[in-house]
Amino acid sequence: MQAVQGTAVKNIVMAGDTLVAASCDSLMDILRSDAMDELIRHEKESLRDNYSAYLRSMELRGVPVSPESDRHYVDLIRRADRLSDVRNSCVSALRSMKNAHAKLAADFASGKKEVAQEVWEELLQLNYMASRVSQMLD
Repeated sequence: MQAVQGTAVKNIVMAGDTLVAASCDSLMDILRSDAMDELIRHEKESLRDNYSAYLRSMELRGVPVSPESDRHYVDLIRRADRLSDVRNSCVSALRSMKNAHAKLAADFASGKKEVAQEVWEELLQLNYMASRVSQMLD
């Protein structure tokens, strides 16, 4: 059963390598695009504008702004400032995944039955990057 599963995995990896590479390239292009830069910039500006409108509204109503609101705003600003870092980490993770998958497919195509140490290390690095991006998003 394991031999059949191993052969199936090998065939799927080799057949899917072009799709994985194209998908990773497309996602990296989107993440590095001017449109993504503009979205990040717009998010930061909108956050400032929305908080300013909130402060004006509270002032007009004569309601004091709580320190908790300020803390929440500062937290949102910090998260917005990290958007570029998250994007860059995602691009690095995609590049690593593309390279690791290509090496794995090449190893399978050459008849290797075990995963090369460098591919294994790249997969571990990819896992670390995915974990880091997940933490940044929280």
